[in-house]
Amino acid sequence: MYYPGRNVHISMTDDNGDEFLGWRLGLTYNGVTVYSELTGTNELDFAMPECEELKIEPLFSKNIKPGDFNCDGRVNVIDVIVLINELLNSHGRQSVISRDFNHDEKVNVLDVMDLIYEILDNM
Repeated sequence: MYYPGRNVHISMTDDNGDEFLGWRLGLTYNGVTVYSELTGTNELDFAMPECEELKIEPLFSKNIKPGDFNCDGRVNVIDVIVLINELLNSHGRQSVISRDFNHDEKVNVLDVMDLIYEILDNM
């Protein structure tokens, strides 16, 4: 049962030897789940949103699939859309999950193309 408005505090203290990157948040409303990443802290404080389901998982570097830019555990066309959206609207901010899919130290349209090829190769 969810209690909208209730204050929630979560902290990550377990050190499993892998790099802690942040949090993966999955929020379901009207049957649609949206995933997002929260970074920069090992503690979360927030008021519970009104939703059908809320999933919060710690992100460790070993759990991140290359190309899974929306953090849903799959690499598909939605990740292409996320990458394009971030290219167009990044305003210089950095994500904890590297968007440099082809590892050329730049995030640009070549990363989009390589991600599309990767998805098509795995179909």
